[in-house]
Amino acid sequence: MDESWTHYSESDKPSDNSRTIGMGILGLGVLLAGWVVTIIYRLLAGDGTQEIIFNLIPMESIEVTIKTSSDILIAPDSFFYMVGLFFCVLLLAICGSIAKVLIANGVKMIQPDFEEAMAKFRKDLMEQKNRRR
Repeated sequence: MDESWTHYSESDKPSDNSRTIGMGILGLGVLLAGWVVTIIYRLLAGDGTQEIIFNLIPMESIEVTIKTSSDILIAPDSFFYMVGLFFCVLLLAICGSIAKVLIANGVKMIQPDFEEAMAKFRKDLMEQKNRRR
C-alpha cells in the first residue's frame, strides 16, 4: 500500500462536505425548533388552538354513545378536545426531540472547525496583549 495513504478515521479534521452537511442539519434543527415554539405559543395563547386540535381529531364526526344495562353514556365534546390536545402535545414533544437531535449532531459535525477557529482567536488575542506591554 501507499505509505502516504491514511484511513478516513485517522483524520481529525472534518472534510468540507461534513461541515456543509453539519450546517444544513443545524439549520434544519433550528427551523424545526422555531416551528415547535410557534405552535406551542399558539396553543398557550389560544390563537388557532381549536383549528390545530380539529385537524388532529375532527370533532363533528365523533359521537360516542355507550349503552350499559342501566344508562346511556355520551362522551362530551370536551373529552375529544382533551384527547386531541394530548396528541398535539405528544407530537410536539416528538418534533422537539427530533429538533434537539438535529441541533446536537449539527454542532458536533462543525465543532472541530469551530474549536480550531477559537484556538486561533485566543492566540491572536494573546499576541495583541503581549504587544501592548
